[in-house]
Amino acid sequence: MKMLIVCLFAALLPLPLFAAKKPEVSVCIPDGRSEFLQVLVTTASDHGFFAKRNLKVNVERSMKKNNNDWKVNGGKIVKPRLLDYKVGNYVAEGDPKCTFGASNTERFMADERGLSEVVPLFVSSYGEQYDTHLLVPLSSKLKGAKDLRGKKLRIGQLPTYVAMMGLLESEGMTVKDVKLEHGFGGSEKLAALNDGRLDAATAYLPGMAYLLATGKVKVLESNIVSRFVAKRVPHSLLIVNKAYAQKNPAVVSAFSEAIKESHDYVMRNRSEIFYSFARHNDIGGEWEIKATDKADIEKAASFVGQVSLTDLTKDSTDRDQAYCDLKFYGGILVQRGFIEKQVDLSGWLGVRPEKSNACPVQNTVASKTSM
Repeated sequence: MKMLIVCLFAALLPLPLFAAKKPEVSVCIPDGRSEFLQVLVTTASDHGFFAKRNLKVNVERSMKKNNNDWKVNGGKIVKPRLLDYKVGNYVAEGDPKCTFGASNTERFMADERGLSEVVPLFVSSYGEQYDTHLLVPLSSKLKGAKDLRGKKLRIGQLPTYVAMMGLLESEGMTVKDVKLEHGFGGSEKLAALNDGRLDAATAYLPGMAYLLATGKVKVLESNIVSRFVAKRVPHSLLIVNKAYAQKNPAVVSAFSEAIKESHDYVMRNRSEIFYSFARHNDIGGEWEIKATDKADIEKAASFVGQVSLTDLTKDSTDRDQAYCDLKFYGGILVQRGFIEKQVDLSGWLGVRPEKSNACPVQNTVASKTSM
């Protein structure tokens, strides 16, 4: 009789109480980085896209970069391990705090160690659909790149650095002719421009849109990545440990579907990009939004373009295009001396040989002057 009562009680309880324990995974985010895939991960967490797929996802900060990872010596980056090599390494090594991770493509183009231990899930590109500009304060007397000699410039990630190299060379200069700065994260760029610590600055999402929305800056040179590097630069990757993916395909599939839903949501609600960084300032470490900033944020949403998200697990023309873009960009990095040789990523991305050998030539400044 007692057993019957227990069974009847159990039948009346909500099913989730008796459901299997939620799979728990961790996603590593580079410390101090503002990156679009970080937005998708935190948005999926905040809006329940993971939870509705019965996933518990912890967002972890990775260790900060070593000071020697980004060192400018005579205008050239020495040992370009870059901002988020460590995330790629942790995921490859099977660190339980980094089942998944947001890394960059340069990490894998420069070093094939870890390719066999990591599965690429998504890549986000800058350039044709979402580019960056070189900004100056409204009061600036600079008229164009020709006036940059001796000025203090803030650059960001490697695509921006390469773009600035091309821009300066178009005016007969090199990076030795300007003073490069690497700090001033997030919304701090605006203050630095207005108080003279910077003469000009670049920014990625969400910084560029936010700065334009304030009306306190103007564009000195526009679309510098697509003009001086490539039409598209696949830069930010979302990866997963291969051994984990093989043992837990359902979890990886659910995680990926949540990321896709997050991307759709963010593209429909673009102000979410800024609020995501504000909610997770402990991860990005760059954004602090006050109540008085809300009007600028809503306006900034209108400056956000269609940011791409390519599913690298599906055989598609988009994946083929991402591969060709990576191949072209890698060639530029080799020519510029940032990496010794370019790793062939066709097998890693699952691109068929006939597709990998049929990449069209990109007609850009970089292809004319650097290749």
